[in-house]
Amino acid sequence: MKLLAVSSDFDSAIRRFDPSRPIETYLDVITALQTAGLKSKIVFASSNIEDYANERRGVLNPDLQAEFAPLNIEYAPNLSVAKHWLGV
Repeated sequence: MKLLAVSSDFDSAIRRFDPSRPIETYLDVITALQTAGLKSKIVFASSNIEDYANERRGVLNPDLQAEFAPLNIEYAPNLSVAKHWLGV
């Protein structure tokens, strides 16, 4: 019975997950780092095109473009692209 309660709580938490929360934190940290003098290139990598990109794979959603552009953040649809852009 306890396992069912945990499973139910987990399912409920998954349904309430908001993919914008990690992005908000990410943007806050980037802003703080740039304010402190960070000059390096920043790439946000995620293959989650359902939440972050449009139907043209690799093209960031316009609402995120508006938030990423002022901070000069690039979007990479996978880690291989991110590594290439970072020169690693």
